Amino acid sequence: PFRYLPEEAGKFPKFAKFLAQSWGVDPDYEQKMKALQEVMSVVLFGLGSKFQRAILLHGAPSSGKTQLLRIIECLVPPEGKCSVPPEDWNDKFLPTAMHLKVLNICGELSDKKRIDGQKLKDIIDGSSMSGQYKNQQVFQFKPELTHLFASNHLPRTDDTSAGFTRRWLFFTFHHPVKNEEKILDLGDLIAAEEREAIVASCVQSMPELMRRHTFTLPMSHHLLLAEFAAINNSVRLWMLESGKVRFGVEGGFIQETKAYNAYYAFCAGAGGSKPVPLPKFRAMARELSTELGFKLKVTQSPMGGTDCIFEGLSLT
Repeated sequence: PFRYLPEEAGKFPKFAKFLAQSWGVDPDYEQKMKALQEVMSVVLFGLGSKFQRAILLHGAPSSGKTQLLRIIECLVPPEGKCSVPPEDWNDKFLPTAMHLKVLNICGELSDKKRIDGQKLKDIIDGSSMSGQYKNQQVFQFKPELTHLFASNHLPRTDDTSAGFTRRWLFFTFHHPVKNEEKILDLGDLIAAEEREAIVASCVQSMPELMRRHTFTLPMSHHLLLAEFAAINNSVRLWMLESGKVRFGVEGGFIQETKAYNAYYAFCAGAGGSKPVPLPKFRAMARELSTELGFKLKVTQSPMGGTDCIFEGLSLT
């Protein structure tokens, strides 16, 4: 619903001021700006499933998240967008709203409902799925849209795999706007006056993005991603945050039973997490072994069972 004017690229003083107020003092400001430009470009070209990340604006209330959502939403005509929160992606009918859309945009994520990890991975990746409108025939389609959310808290899930966590891109907002500085409907104002300039600037980022095949990932994204992974994975939280596990120890090892006892004590104490059973502990540790640089060595015991040690780790 607007003109494409390449000569207007970058001529958006109100949008630039808004982003400077939101991120200007952050050390990764330039990275955030570049990543945001890439995300908006992917929305416009309908390439969400090729980049396989859900976008989450995370941080304090009144820090600009809602206004940025509104600006991006205004780049897309009504028939090109939907609003289906990820905690409802298991519903029989709701995900069908994603058919032939380029943007799925939602406000605050639920802090109670958990997200189905496998369903999220399938939809983010654009896997073929069944769709059905009420009282109509089932059909197959591939969701190719970009998913954009805002939240004051991190998503909740029972999926502890790295495959779940790596399908997110986080933009952090740490600077709430003072009441006397707030501008009513700022996002709509910026979109109405500077939409063509914003779009023209986004389009310029597409050639490099297509060569790289991945978004720019700001430093703050990596920091929040590690926190996100630890919250949803108590074994990872124990290994990285307990202060009891040392990595890269040449010749070092931990017997599984000793590792599990230390993990269980951590969860019951400072960790504040519910410990998983021993078989699940081993499976989760195996998933983390490649990322964190240790090995699981399983051998058959003299009694016919199995013995397991974690090589390359030690307990302080």
